[in-house]
Amino acid sequence: MHIAKVLFIVFLLTVCMISKSTADIFRVPADFATIGAALNRASSRNDSVLVAEGVYTGIGNTDLSFESRNVTLISEYGPENCIIDGEGSANTAIIMERGCVLSGFTIQRFDRNAVIVNHDDDFTINNCLIEGNISESSWSAIRIEGTIDGIIKNCTFRDNSSRIGGAISILSNSEVNIESCLFTFNHADSIGGALFLSMGGDANIRNCLFVENTGRIHGGAIAIVGRETDANISFTDFLGNNAELGWGGAIYKDENSMSTIRNCIFWDNTARNYGMQIAARLGREDRYVDLSHCVVEGGDANGENGGWFGDEVILEEVRYEQSQRNPLWGPNYYFQIEGSAGINAGSGTVEELNMQNMTICVDLAPDDGIVDIGFHYDKALFPRIGTLFGVVRDVASGESMQGVDIVTSLRQSSRTTHNGRWIIPEALTEERFTITASKPGFNDSTIVEIDLNEDDQLEINIGMLHPTFDISVGEISAFSDLGDSGIVDFTITNSGNGPLEWDSKLELTDEFDIEPWTPLETFFVGADINENIGGVVFVNDHYYFTDRLGNELANLIFKMDKEGALVDSFPLPFIGLDGRNLLDLAYDGENFWSIASDSAFCFTLEGERITAFECDQMIRYIAWDSEYELLRMGNGALDIMAMDRDGNVVEEAELDRLGLRIRGFAYWPEDPDGFPLYFLARRGDHDPTSIYKMNPATNDTMLAYTLNFEGGRPSSGFISSDMDPYSVNFMCIAEALEVDGSDRIEVLTMAANTAWMMLNPVEGSVNPGSEIPLTITLYNALFDYGVHQSWLRIYHNAEGGEVELPISYTISDVPWNDPYLPYTTAIESIYPNPFNAETVINYSLNTPGWVTMTIYDLAGREIEVIMDDFQTAGNHHLNVNASTWSTGIYLAKLQSGNAMRIAKLACVK
Repeated sequence: MHIAKVLFIVFLLTVCMISKSTADIFRVPADFATIGAALNRASSRNDSVLVAEGVYTGIGNTDLSFESRNVTLISEYGPENCIIDGEGSANTAIIMERGCVLSGFTIQRFDRNAVIVNHDDDFTINNCLIEGNISESSWSAIRIEGTIDGIIKNCTFRDNSSRIGGAISILSNSEVNIESCLFTFNHADSIGGALFLSMGGDANIRNCLFVENTGRIHGGAIAIVGRETDANISFTDFLGNNAELGWGGAIYKDENSMSTIRNCIFWDNTARNYGMQIAARLGREDRYVDLSHCVVEGGDANGENGGWFGDEVILEEVRYEQSQRNPLWGPNYYFQIEGSAGINAGSGTVEELNMQNMTICVDLAPDDGIVDIGFHYDKALFPRIGTLFGVVRDVASGESMQGVDIVTSLRQSSRTTHNGRWIIPEALTEERFTITASKPGFNDSTIVEIDLNEDDQLEINIGMLHPTFDISVGEISAFSDLGDSGIVDFTITNSGNGPLEWDSKLELTDEFDIEPWTPLETFFVGADINENIGGVVFVNDHYYFTDRLGNELANLIFKMDKEGALVDSFPLPFIGLDGRNLLDLAYDGENFWSIASDSAFCFTLEGERITAFECDQMIRYIAWDSEYELLRMGNGALDIMAMDRDGNVVEEAELDRLGLRIRGFAYWPEDPDGFPLYFLARRGDHDPTSIYKMNPATNDTMLAYTLNFEGGRPSSGFISSDMDPYSVNFMCIAEALEVDGSDRIEVLTMAANTAWMMLNPVEGSVNPGSEIPLTITLYNALFDYGVHQSWLRIYHNAEGGEVELPISYTISDVPWNDPYLPYTTAIESIYPNPFNAETVINYSLNTPGWVTMTIYDLAGREIEVIMDDFQTAGNHHLNVNASTWSTGIYLAKLQSGNAMRIAKLACVK
């Protein structure tokens, strides 16, 4: 039930916060891959960023800031389902400013502040879990400073730790209302285990719980210090807090600050030295603790129990009990038992203190008359409920179904029992909803627009359909000549009573499983040409690279084979000798592009000029975007330019570099995440160079890999799918720090290459009683002859859920219809025979295939397998070494497919 409750409160918050105006809503990850990218785009007042459930980490999801005023950052399904995780190393999650709202997140494991609020505008933090943020310095989980008015409401602070104020620090004339918040197991190495107020920072703390927080010295829960610092605390329970070495088990107040406390409970707090519950250093009379109508263990003892004096102090312990109903926020075990000492003992009436619809009773009876002392629950946080129940049956057989998952659109759930029955006893009644029944092998069954009234019981019985999955092949075997393609047709059939949904994935075998970013090759080309390198590409089975500094005659392009041997070079005299040197290289599928200073040049693979144009700024790096047919260019310090082949700037396609110092571009149109623009970049001078990738349509960026070269600074990237049939490879220059010709080319694996396999279609739906044809085409442009294997996995919603088909692709280097091929498979001759130690077996194969040649003695014992390999059709010979054989007669057995041939051999020693 807890997940459903979180949804309900988030639904209310979403309606209240997002519907303020017709401003835009930016969704993560539907519209933007990262929270930061969405916040950067939220440029108008009252824009909202709505974040789906998930765990958000790393660049783009931490160190966030609000770029515009009055932006709301809200999660879709509450803090239990939407987590911003610093992973123990990131400094800060969010810097809040400009009157913004943060709602519905878990923010955890940051090593400085999880949240910083430091602007003059108002702010709101609502319905958040701030947990496990640990700092060894004075960085509270939330740090607030500046002339700020803010609200923190319905939040939980748990297991946070810092030097002062483990959960929150309020400083520098800030005024913050903290309402209905739970502080538990927070710790400060100095003072203020949960909360620290100083330097004129004020707090109005109302209806909160401080449970088992610790301050190493003073103030197990709260420390209030400094002039003009004031805390007004009401309807709050302080239970089990500890000042380990100093004063004030619950609250510590110095002689310069002020504190007013009403209708609170202090019990079981401890301090080593002074003030088990509250400790106040005595100063001016107007700086004393002003406490009345509270339950305080041990009382004030006429000032001896911590230096404070109270009016209407109750010494009797309050007893708590747990409710069977969970509130939407907070624990459910702080209801006070009937007759508790604090009931009807507060400082005024419910109406006077605005506590209507609040309760301390387990039956949720609202407080009335004289207000009750202590923490109250808001009755609005207990949703109105009814009961849903029913039976699920198989439509085909009419039998009841066990193990069916029942889920509502309000995220409540149940599962059917052995008799097909299900029940949701506390079903929400706040809005219309849908119910979906699901079970593997069956189609989901959904009922929409359901109305449930409070306390009603509604029976909903559900029937379920099921598809079947039948495929016409158990494996895929294709044959073709070298240079052709193999084609296999097959079908998927559905003979069930529900629609069959399927999709697919082509994979390599484990033998060719690609570990991304594995180093493949290093070419010390700078030393070979005695120059530094500007850029590199791989085209038509060769590397091409530029000399970065040029020479006394002209800039050069060098051509190198895959083994690293230089095979050619040609000059580019049209670039000129005015100090402009080629700095990078790109390929648009037909021609090269390079840059020198503020100009771009296009030329053929033979070095013949096609066009050139000037740019608006100095350019250092370039790549060809094949999807948009644009040149992506930049110089590391400015945003990413976009120009067409004619030199026209395409302003709407320009991209924000997001503060990164770019050192090279590359492009991979088949990127599985839809982030095809890759670039080498770093954030600061001392940061390593990393590979990032970007979606040009949204400017969203994610980290792909961090490079760790031993010597050399990475720059000028290129991505090739044509270098290896099994891998997509990334290459870049490792640029020497000195201009001494020691640049090199580094090549790394990047991803599995399955481009040589094409399935059509790749996904689909098959109606009951229907079938769908599929075709798989296998290309061999990058292969040699032989057998090449892979897998086709088909995922579907019928029983079993997945089918795995092995793919075997046989490529022959001789056309099968060659008139000179043998007509039969045979052992043609053995010579010499008899023989002493060596002989040659000549044999013919009329079809390609897997061939074995095995030697037996006359008793049928296997002596040796002398061949076990794929062979093409044609005439072959096999050298046989019989040095370990004894004198005698042997049999040679040739096996190829269904053909078997035997011949005798005589060994004479």
